[in-house]
Amino acid sequence: MYKIHIIVNNLYMTLGLIILGVVSILTFFGLMDRFFIKLGLKSWIALILVVGLVVGAVVPPIRFGQVLSINIGGFIAPVIVAIILLSIARNRSESFRAFIAMFAVASVAVATRMLLNPLNSSLILASALIIGFVGGSAAFLAGHTRVATVSSAIGGIILGDLIIGLIKHFIGGEAISLGMQGVFDSLIIASVFGLLLCEAINAIKRVNFQKKGAKTNNLIMAEAAQDMSNNVIEPILYNENEIKVDNDTNENNILDANKANSNIDITCPKVENNFFDEYISE
Repeated sequence: MYKIHIIVNNLYMTLGLIILGVVSILTFFGLMDRFFIKLGLKSWIALILVVGLVVGAVVPPIRFGQVLSINIGGFIAPVIVAIILLSIARNRSESFRAFIAMFAVASVAVATRMLLNPLNSSLILASALIIGFVGGSAAFLAGHTRVATVSSAIGGIILGDLIIGLIKHFIGGEAISLGMQGVFDSLIIASVFGLLLCEAINAIKRVNFQKKGAKTNNLIMAEAAQDMSNNVIEPILYNENEIKVDNDTNENNILDANKANSNIDITCPKVENNFFDEYISE
């Protein structure tokens, strides 16, 4: 019975494992380096975290009697990842937004799990998808940044799972099971979907910024062209008598200058060059 429970629990993690497998392969071949740099993680650290989540997902849960069972891939490893991501937040404002987003995602997880009460495979898959997509959207809308989005998506789902476990234990008398019933799939889907939303919104903002910049440049060029077309050179009116007087004055000045120059001896003085004279005489 215990082995069957482990196999079923791992089947619930199939979707998350597929996504993490693709991410780990891309990271291994260096195709995710640029993305992880934007996230604030080095590629080898990101690869260790992804592999840790994969390994934790296939490891049997830790049991403490009949009261508590903790899944490594669905609870312990995500908690470590969330703490690491929160530690690389750039400032207090980003950390504060991450905590606010974490509670928003936790509320989504608690509400979904309470309404659906996932007890069979179809309900577990449905709750994982709803929490993943809705929780990822809430994480991005409240977190804004990549680090805040991922950390709040993971931490919020873990917090929601803990709240659900405590509610069922103290109200219904059930055993606390942390990181099970589709939690792993939901936190992976929420993280990936939140990051995709973040990248899409940033791409749209960049395109709009470039379009506004191009419109501004075109408007400036159009205004400059219009100003040039409006600057018509006005014709200058001359008085013919004044032009005649000026011409007579200029002619007289030229004649006086020629007379003055005629009295100057303009013959070039003889240049004595002893060096060349001596060279020629040799």
